[in-house]
Amino acid sequence: MYTDIIKSKIGLVLIIILATVISINASRVDESILKNNISTSTILFTEGLFFLISIIISALVMPDIRKKMLSDMKKLTYTNIAMLGFYSLVGIGIAFIANDALLHHGTDEVKMFELIVGFLITGLIYFFTTNKNYL
Repeated sequence: MYTDIIKSKIGLVLIIILATVISINASRVDESILKNNISTSTILFTEGLFFLISIIISALVMPDIRKKMLSDMKKLTYTNIAMLGFYSLVGIGIAFIANDALLHHGTDEVKMFELIVGFLITGLIYFFTTNKNYL
């Protein structure tokens, strides 16, 4: 049932809606925490700690997930690991910059600009990198 929902267009739309709502609410929480003079480093560390704990608990409680994770870790190439590490570091750097912008502009303005600029950039990337001829 889960796989059928995920494969459907409606399932995709529902996932995007859920991710968007979570993202906006998470940004509001970050903004509120930042306004209380709590640093971005503390926020990222706390979020990372919860992420790590949830992965560890999942791996301990669910043997199928643990087996799959260990199997997949062995399949990762050095290039895969390097790219994941690179994008993680870039993401952390962007998180510091984004939190500074969040303090100055607020969640609503940041999310509106993220939507507009993201739409334009994504459209341009797809336009120039796809094999389809749109003209």
